[in-house]
Amino acid sequence: YIHKLIFDRHNKLTDIKSELKKVNESVAEDPGVKTLVDEWTTRAYKGFMDKGFDPNVVVSNFTESVDGREQLVRNELSTLGYLIATSMQQASPGSDAAIFNSGMIRIDDFLQGEITQYDIIRTMPFGGKILQVDMKGTLLRKIMDTGWNNKGNGGFLQFAGIEYTASGWKVKGELIKDDKTYNIALNDFLLSGMEQNMDFLTKDNPDVIKVTLPDAENKTDLRNDIRFAVINYLEKWNH
Repeated sequence: YIHKLIFDRHNKLTDIKSELKKVNESVAEDPGVKTLVDEWTTRAYKGFMDKGFDPNVVVSNFTESVDGREQLVRNELSTLGYLIATSMQQASPGSDAAIFNSGMIRIDDFLQGEITQYDIIRTMPFGGKILQVDMKGTLLRKIMDTGWNNKGNGGFLQFAGIEYTASGWKVKGELIKDDKTYNIALNDFLLSGMEQNMDFLTKDNPDVIKVTLPDAENKTDLRNDIRFAVINYLEKWNH
């Protein structure tokens, strides 16, 4: 909206005239603003490239739109959430499933057409490591139940390799067993205990058997940044 405020000095009244104008090619760029935008874009892209990203590289082409709106991903398992979780699981050898908090998705928009590395960065601007956590079934079920009850906020969980059924949570077609140990790929924030109603989810939980960190010295270990895992998955999927 373009709002024009007309103030009458004599009667001290203000009149407001508003016009809705689409921002498209008919709107000329302001040279001064463009200079500032270009400067900060250059700085941002340099930062991304220093971390190993190439923002302009196309990694996939979505023929149908993928819904990443906040109102969806914070209330139900979404196509985008499942894609990201599947990428995490693919990057984590031997994992039974993958889980992350929906608050990690920040795009609040649809993804469609050519998808670049920059699109993945803006979808998950905070990135984060992927941890592989060996945990008892009791803890896994508690995590999933808590996440399911966190609908409406960032603590609602997106996942892959786990199925919600009327009889309970299943992994590989079987109901989760309390004493069985499962290897679950998690984003590192989720294991901090700082997510909504998940203060129990830390490495010190007695039902956490082992936590495997990514190899920081190995640049090919996709678990060092969840965004690398998604980019790799999309590039393979696209071919």
